[in-house]
Amino acid sequence: MKRILILVLVLCSYQAFPQDVSFSKPGHNYYDEMANPKAVSALEWSKLTKDVNVSFASSNVRYPKEKVPSGLNQKIWTAKAWKGEKIHTQILVWTKKAVPELSIEVHDLLNNKGNRISKESIKPGFVRYVMTDEFGRGCGKRKTTEYDSSLVEDPIDLIEKINVSANSVQPVWVSIQVPSEIPAGKYSGTITINAGKKYDLKLSLDLLDHLLPPAAEWKYDLDLWQSAASIAKVHDIPLWSDEHFDLMIPYFKLLAGAGQKPITANIIDQPWGKGNVYHDDPTLIYWTKRKDGSWSYDYNLFDRYIATLMKSGIDQRINCYTMVTWDLSFIYFNETSGTVDTVKNATPGSPEYTNFWTPMLKDFTAHLKENGCFSITAIAMDESDIESMKSVISLLH
Repeated sequence: MKRILILVLVLCSYQAFPQDVSFSKPGHNYYDEMANPKAVSALEWSKLTKDVNVSFASSNVRYPKEKVPSGLNQKIWTAKAWKGEKIHTQILVWTKKAVPELSIEVHDLLNNKGNRISKESIKPGFVRYVMTDEFGRGCGKRKTTEYDSSLVEDPIDLIEKINVSANSVQPVWVSIQVPSEIPAGKYSGTITINAGKKYDLKLSLDLLDHLLPPAAEWKYDLDLWQSAASIAKVHDIPLWSDEHFDLMIPYFKLLAGAGQKPITANIIDQPWGKGNVYHDDPTLIYWTKRKDGSWSYDYNLFDRYIATLMKSGIDQRINCYTMVTWDLSFIYFNETSGTVDTVKNATPGSPEYTNFWTPMLKDFTAHLKENGCFSITAIAMDESDIESMKSVISLLH
């Protein structure tokens, strides 16, 4: 029986991070936030009676950097959790004066029988602000004057300290990975905010006698595309270098811990087509058209990338992008000219398309069977029309 698997993508969102990773050097902010386009009301901030204010806040709200939060004075966070579950909360620090080195200190959570949730299971991170505008009518092209830009909370920066400007808000994300083998009961402890002086907040956890299995055993299927090239870019290191591969692992462990099942693997350069996205999306397979007209395919990078993700815990499926780019262009290296070349306007079902993909699919299938990955590999599609899908399925058969 021939095996054909085509995948349609569903995206989800998850805010968390693993307990054993570090993305940047301690105390070092590896990027600067953009200037805030929103004006700060000096009058609003001057009305604060305290220079520095600290409170727990909703984990479901993004708080503007420039606005004084209203109605927040929560010094204790009470939560319920299962064994093995990861739970989260948010803390806000808002200040009238600059805080040169804001830092967070966590402590063990204890119950009345001496059992403990170690502070190593409690991970704070500073939530950083990025520039965006509202989603509006979707993600298509639109006039830049239609929507105002603004800074919003988004990435969680795992650094030891951060500088906070006067008249601004600094959120802190707190994640607690509850151990699987620990007695149920009530656990309590403190988390300390160091902002010139110490501010203690209380944590109270009601641990129920239920067990959440490891993420690898969840039936829940999370599929967030990985963009490994972005990791190299943000850390300013050479693409596909040893350092790049080492830095991938904490990000991929993060995804595995959230329930990620598939690996995103580009099998063609710029799988969305040239000029359709504003960043590079490099291939993991290097295509070469030889001088005699035959093709060769280099899978060394593909194999290393797949092995790295599997080592990180993402190992149930390999989604290969893609056999239908948005502009129907396909990039390869031309040995005759010694340059990168492109097959353009290759409509699925056409002779040009079939002649381009047939030798690759046969070679790729043999390689996947040889390395044991064939049974979990899929050709994945993104926003492809039904006629293109039918043609691809026919070609795969």
